[in-house]
Amino acid sequence: MRPRVLQTFAAEAPPTDLGSYWQEVSPQLVVGSRGPTLPAQEADVERALGSSSKWAALSEDARKRALAGGVVVTPLQPAPTSLGAYYDALDDAHVPFVVTMDTFFALARACLGAALDEAERMVLAPALPKVLGGVLSRLTSERNEARVDLRVAYDVAIATLGVSSRLIDPNVPIPADVQAIVTFELDHVRAHAGVAESLALGRTLDYTAFEAHQGLTESDPRLPQYRAVRWLAQAAWVLARRSDSTRGIDVAEMRTQTRASLLVARALKAEPQLAQTWARVEDVFTLVYGPPDDLGARELGRLVKNAGVDLSDGQAFVNVATVDRVRRAAVNTAPADVMDLGAVALAEGEAPPVTFRLLGPSAPPDAVVLGRLVSPFVGAWSDPEKTDAPRLRTLPSALDVGVLLGSKDARTALTEDGADRYAGFSDALTRATRRRMPEDSAARHGSFTISYLDAIATYLAPSAAAVTQPGDAAAQGRRKLAVALAAWAGLRHEGVPFAHEVGAQRLEVFDTTEVRRAPSMVEPHPEALAKLLAAARQLDAAFSAMGAFSADSPAKQALTLFEALLVDALRAAVIETSCQPTTAAPVAWPERILAIEARLGIMGAAPRLAVVAVDATGRVLEEGTGPIDEAVMLMRTPEPTAHASVYVGAFIGHYETSSTLRRTDHAWQLSFTSPPARPPYMAPLFVPKE
Repeated sequence: MRPRVLQTFAAEAPPTDLGSYWQEVSPQLVVGSRGPTLPAQEADVERALGSSSKWAALSEDARKRALAGGVVVTPLQPAPTSLGAYYDALDDAHVPFVVTMDTFFALARACLGAALDEAERMVLAPALPKVLGGVLSRLTSERNEARVDLRVAYDVAIATLGVSSRLIDPNVPIPADVQAIVTFELDHVRAHAGVAESLALGRTLDYTAFEAHQGLTESDPRLPQYRAVRWLAQAAWVLARRSDSTRGIDVAEMRTQTRASLLVARALKAEPQLAQTWARVEDVFTLVYGPPDDLGARELGRLVKNAGVDLSDGQAFVNVATVDRVRRAAVNTAPADVMDLGAVALAEGEAPPVTFRLLGPSAPPDAVVLGRLVSPFVGAWSDPEKTDAPRLRTLPSALDVGVLLGSKDARTALTEDGADRYAGFSDALTRATRRRMPEDSAARHGSFTISYLDAIATYLAPSAAAVTQPGDAAAQGRRKLAVALAAWAGLRHEGVPFAHEVGAQRLEVFDTTEVRRAPSMVEPHPEALAKLLAAARQLDAAFSAMGAFSADSPAKQALTLFEALLVDALRAAVIETSCQPTTAAPVAWPERILAIEARLGIMGAAPRLAVVAVDATGRVLEEGTGPIDEAVMLMRTPEPTAHASVYVGAFIGHYETSSTLRRTDHAWQLSFTSPPARPPYMAPLFVPKE
């Protein structure tokens, strides 16, 4: 046996960008000999202990697929939702099991949701009423003394911020002559009344965005904060257009909204404590999601200063020449990557107008792709034989994101589905994914979201361990695509503030020294495990430094346990890649996973559903995960035998659906009593129970 040094997987060096908290983890890999080839003969496949009954339970077709491709997925009835309990049951039944990447991504999502929920309660929830109330109070006071020329801009600012503030505290004072606008908006928000004209913003708005969905219910105490933050994300003020062809924006209205933006930025600058509080909120959002896609108060302040305008001189905002100077300077800023202004129409290739939001959304690479692979950017329908197909691609597909993340199978699946039969689709796809994930390390890990996308992309890429394992490229490619898109759906699920699943921490103690009854492996992809470990550490370090965790934080405890689990998983994957036997003590995987789920108070594999895109009519694209299915996999045993052996592990499927309603996680979970259809690309992988 080759001598081996135990790797600790410590961070390589202090982060180059102290704001990102990213520290690379690079395992030292020694690649063993090539694994058994496929298709395998059934007589040559080892079926030890309880795996023989799992194999026998497969249909003849399923066994043929497993022998040919190395993996087949079957449903479990009833479908478990606790990952720890699932693996514990396998161990009790002496079934050799593999802890899959599905498992690690699901636990990462659960830890992320808990961490974000705590950060929102610790940082965002107290900041919202303080900052909104303080800015509103100042604007209302100034409005009483303002010149008539500025009154309309004050009204726009007060009405817009007043909606968000009143959603949290119905008793916040609002000037009487602005009250009607605020009441109109509040009624539409609470009724989530579909696509309608917004009196405050002067354009159409999709009010279904305020419907309780994902981890929320109508009785959830977080619903007011969710709606307040969602309103701030929707409430974009248009400062300038980048092309004369842009339709739906009036110049006078843009000047008014520019003045409103300047008044808000000025109010924050005049109140240093409020500015500092809001800067902390922006820092947390930027660390998690990336920088905002449009101008915020800090960015506008810098732009105004560089344009030679004194932000403290409110009377200067009356001057049209001054306002237009700010607008011209704004046009010279980098254009937004995502267009979400509803009725504001853009020509093909045209950049979105310049907008200001107090708490605007970011534009990670997946959001850019989703926004650019729809009509009119993809051109006209180009398959005259398929007359029943939609003539417009109004919603994108998760497969578009799969292409972004490097999956060749995703591109093939788009063609199989006919989703690419638009004259300009290939060119639009090339343009949208040209940048792909940032190549520069600082940009690639400038936010947790991109770090997590990087971990998913790394999983889709070939691993050094792949040559040591039996497996057909086609079957494994489809499985990895499904795992990756389920992981991505989980990431998008947790990207909605105040809508995470919240559980009650269970203070259970699990015996992690218990003797294992069944052989176990980790899915050998050390590169992806290393990226996931570094991303978890990034989130942990950042939130700890920012004071986003409470002193006895269950989220922090769960994250610490998860990082330790990943260290052991990475160590196991490195050893498996070398194809050498290990002398290390067996890891109590079920108990370790159960401990994380207990700290979080949730089941790690309960189905989740996230809205990722909306068309002009309010129809939404939802990406979801399912409960645990079972993957029966051929895995290589260590040297010297190097057999292909039957192992089983958790498979968490990806689902895609469109609807006019935004569903809650609970409603989505109930839908599995009659399971929804699986995406067609999974057909070669999935075998129903007979």
